[in-house]
Amino acid sequence: MTAADTIARLDAALLREGETVTITRGATSVTTRASVRGVKAEDLIGSATTSEYMVVVSPTGLSSLGLPRKTDKVVAQGRGLQVMMVDNIHVNGTWVRSNLVVAG
Repeated sequence: MTAADTIARLDAALLREGETVTITRGATSVTTRASVRGVKAEDLIGSATTSEYMVVVSPTGLSSLGLPRKTDKVVAQGRGLQVMMVDNIHVNGTWVRSNLVVAG
């Protein structure tokens, strides 16, 4: 599977099962689709708590922001959240997905 295939599959899943979120960095805001789930006990890493959320986003639609960063803000499910941890996934050098741990 190519990086483009991986992104296309994620985009389809987020369109079908995801929700709309807004990611903000400074004066730039982007609205995109994401999967937003509460962090489960088996997902807890380091200082993560159960009041945190895992947000999965595709690079599609994020070109004006680029890779998500810890300094970004996310509005999801009506809550303003701070990005606490970022795991940007690459396939053959192409960014295909970002897993964000957010809290707020």
